[in-house]
Amino acid sequence: PMSFLSLSPLLLVLSICLVLSSFSLAEKVHPLDVSNYGPHEPQQIHLSLTDREDEMRVMWLTNEDIKPAQVQFGLSKEKLDTTTNAYSTNKHYEFVINYRSGAIQTATMSGLKAGQTYFYRVGSPVQWSEVFSFRTGHRNYPLRILITGDVGSTDNSMKTIDGMLEVHKKSPVDFVMHSGDISYANGVQKWWDIWQNKVQPLAASAPYMVTVGNHEAISLFIPYLKRFAMPFDESGGIEGNMYYSFSYGPVHFTGLSSESVLFNHFLPQYQFLKDDLAKIDRKQTPWLFTSWHRPMYCASTAHVDSDHKMRLSYEDLLYANKVDISFTGHVHAAEITKRIYNGTIVDDGIITVVQGNGGNHEGLYKHWQNPLPAWANKMDGENYGFGLMTIYNSTTLHYENLNESLEVVYDEWVVTQH
Repeated sequence: PMSFLSLSPLLLVLSICLVLSSFSLAEKVHPLDVSNYGPHEPQQIHLSLTDREDEMRVMWLTNEDIKPAQVQFGLSKEKLDTTTNAYSTNKHYEFVINYRSGAIQTATMSGLKAGQTYFYRVGSPVQWSEVFSFRTGHRNYPLRILITGDVGSTDNSMKTIDGMLEVHKKSPVDFVMHSGDISYANGVQKWWDIWQNKVQPLAASAPYMVTVGNHEAISLFIPYLKRFAMPFDESGGIEGNMYYSFSYGPVHFTGLSSESVLFNHFLPQYQFLKDDLAKIDRKQTPWLFTSWHRPMYCASTAHVDSDHKMRLSYEDLLYANKVDISFTGHVHAAEITKRIYNGTIVDDGIITVVQGNGGNHEGLYKHWQNPLPAWANKMDGENYGFGLMTIYNSTTLHYENLNESLEVVYDEWVVTQH
């Protein structure tokens, strides 16, 4: 279920207008199309984490219903010796202007050994996918996490996705965190199909975790809720993928929605966040991160203070629980701030990372406030790209902002203050 507080009458009207206007946009980009796939051929394959280190969730789509929908996996590419039926099969959703999705399948691979490489394929005895591989969760350092946002389906978007895949191929990452504005389908559902096919080589080999952005709101969040399976149920979320959390070894991520109308303390998302943060044992899980779309702080002249309602309501709670970094997008640039609380630099404050330069069709935001806020640190509005976070131990991590050519535009060493 989705709270009515997530929507507004103005948003409903805006969504309809943007759905109609975005058809002209659809002709400007040219990635994959579902018509190239057979009726039972698995496509749009992507992994996601659950709340268990011995599990991995996988979703995929077929143009027509299949039975049984299954995943086969094992420790050898030549020996996929475990077969599991999908727990959710042949789910479709409909959207305005004559769209009905393909059949969405969801399965969980269980009983996995920590820190191992597994091989798998999805489909049915009628037709299987190619064999992919992934690495299971672990508590060993270093951890490598890709950070992105505001990607879309342009040529620059594809370079961002290909760049992340290249980084993963050179040295496997543990997972990807995408902080909202995912496909930029803007209501045209076929662009969700195209985007998920394009990202498949990466998302089928590294868990692809997502939070919601304002461009998901254009489709009333329906594709976002139907096409992804974040661990909301396991972590206590009650509004689908809108908010959830997970731990991965020494790291805990809380994913939230910045796209609500209200952020009062009595609402379910705030209560979820309060309960979730209270459960974390920082001796076992020293790193605490959040992901949502609109940044609490940003030095760009675009979207100035766009998250003020959420910041005013949530910042005290986040600071009291010593959150290390808030990962965001929305602003089509890259930025990493100093440690901030209540607009002031403090030693134990929260760092905001903006990684909204994923490549979408709206272009880069190149202008910064003058004078810059005192908490401003490093910014880049000239390059499309993504972030790579390497966590070396319980106190130190290294964050790199990479451009499409995989060159480091800026980097930052972060030492915990708790």
